[in-house]
Amino acid sequence: MWIKVGLKYPIYFIDKVLCDYRIHKEQVSELHWRRKEKPTGKIGTYLETIGVIAKLLDNKKLKDSKTKTFFLERLSEIDNELANLLKQVVPDL
Repeated sequence: MWIKVGLKYPIYFIDKVLCDYRIHKEQVSELHWRRKEKPTGKIGTYLETIGVIAKLLDNKKLKDSKTKTFFLERLSEIDNELANLLKQVVPDL
């Protein structure tokens, strides 16, 4: 939801923790995020993030080349990390 809001309205990033959460053994985060042998949560999030960055880069309001470069660099980093995670899940890739 927040990504969709960010695509329509100006947003700002700050380097500050604004929320906290509780961890227990049966939550989705535990089942899909903290399992090194099958990092399905990270893979899903990276795929969503790639889609969001693609929409941001395609947005006609994004004219600043410095910002575009920033997003392109992040996209490359995410792509590399996603490839590594997929190789863990499907070793024959």
